[in-house]
Amino acid sequence: MKCYVRRRLTDVGVSSKLRFAKYSALSYYSLIQKFVYILIFPINSEVSITLQPIFKSTYKTMKRFFFLFAVIFMVTLMSCKQAEAPVVIPTSLFKAAVVKHPVQNYARFKTVFMASDSMTMANGFHTIGVARGIQDTNVVAVIAKLDDVARAKAFLTSPEIKSAMDSATVSGPPTIDFIDVLRNDDSEIPQMERISIKHHVKDFAAWLKVYDQEGKEARASYGMIDRALGRGVDDSNMVYLVFAVTDMTKAMEHGQSPELKKLLEESGVDSEPEMFAYKFDMYKEK
Repeated sequence: MKCYVRRRLTDVGVSSKLRFAKYSALSYYSLIQKFVYILIFPINSEVSITLQPIFKSTYKTMKRFFFLFAVIFMVTLMSCKQAEAPVVIPTSLFKAAVVKHPVQNYARFKTVFMASDSMTMANGFHTIGVARGIQDTNVVAVIAKLDDVARAKAFLTSPEIKSAMDSATVSGPPTIDFIDVLRNDDSEIPQMERISIKHHVKDFAAWLKVYDQEGKEARASYGMIDRALGRGVDDSNMVYLVFAVTDMTKAMEHGQSPELKKLLEESGVDSEPEMFAYKFDMYKEK
């Protein structure tokens, strides 16, 4: 039977994987055959001599069964595919801060901010960009890489910064987020509009799994290109996302869609997402 199966499989021109499965199955079959033979015909057994005709018939049936089982098992094993790893933006580990506040006069703010560049850099606050809100252009966001979080916290609450903000016509208390950036795509793209999203989750690892399963291609179809992903420095279950926008209308509509609401629930989001649409005025991601 073994030779017959080997000949038949060769005749039909099976693929390399099936040939490998065939020879593996035959190897397993041979081992099982010997094992079963020993069980059915024990050495020096008087019982085996008496019942030999019955055992021979059973043995032939078991040979066919085990061979068929071995072939099916190996073909199934070889046909299984590993789940493909999700395509994500590059890993990039650094600390960042986002300082957002309203201003009365953006032109004045920009002048004061640029004049304070040496002071901010001396305190380990390296500006990535300055952006203005799309819905309210007098809302300003400053994004920066940090040398040290504790040092940045001290600097952003210092009298020098308070004086500079007053001079820059900052008209309300700032919102400051300190972020552990985990992924960041700093490749050059023409889009300058962004949407940032922040929300809290029950478990970051569980949320990330669902987020990656959704896939960057799906988000791109909503007009959103993955640019950055991070978690809170002070609360590791606070999630921060940044997307470049190719279609603001489509992106904002998706942000209010039932499909996204369901996805957020499945991923364990337990706070209302905060979305901020903005456009870079000064920008240097690298």
